[in-house]
Amino acid sequence: RKAWAWWDKSVKTGRELGARTELARTLAEIGKRTSGAAAAEYLRKARDLFEELGLDEDLRDLGPFGEGRTARAPARKDGVDG
Repeated sequence: RKAWAWWDKSVKTGRELGARTELARTLAEIGKRTSGAAAAEYLRKARDLFEELGLDEDLRDLGPFGEGRTARAPARKDGVDG
């Protein structure tokens, strides 16, 4: 639960400040550490931002996660608005 609170704060702050690189990295982290459809959506948004910003190294770092695979924890039903 603490992670979700910090991710939520990071997403909101990234949007408010226009810090798109950090927003994309936060979305990627959420996607990597959750599962299901929500995780896939966070990863898609992160991948889209990485591509738009030309962050090729970050795209590579997504590795198999960027191809729709997800990680460990169950998806949060109310989710962070990514």
